[in-house]
Amino acid sequence: MTTLKKAIFEIKIGLSDPYVKFKCGGRLIYKSRTVYRDLNPVWDESFTVPIEDPFLPITIKVFDYDWGLQDDFMGAATLDLTTLELSRPTDVALALQDPARPDTSLGEILFTATLYPKTQEDKEQ
Repeated sequence: MTTLKKAIFEIKIGLSDPYVKFKCGGRLIYKSRTVYRDLNPVWDESFTVPIEDPFLPITIKVFDYDWGLQDDFMGAATLDLTTLELSRPTDVALALQDPARPDTSLGEILFTATLYPKTQEDKEQ
């Protein structure tokens, strides 16, 4: 049951249905699932992707899913892979930014990233 106070709060600040896209070199490398009706989402997902050039940053963009409409951009961040130590999990906290609103705090995205060297088998493929 929704109370009036809760309903007013949800209308005032709104709720988001966020998901995240990870891109490298302009290519989509991963898209998370959508977390519905949440302003503090937890995805609890993991993925592994081969990176051809570790000097290319990973662009991370968060969107609000809007059924039947264009999804709303919520913020973006960039992960510089050269800051990661090989084979060592690193907790990363990146501030979300929007070039159209540079002075607005949009929150942050938290995750763990690990950069593994290619195996000899990977190099041969």
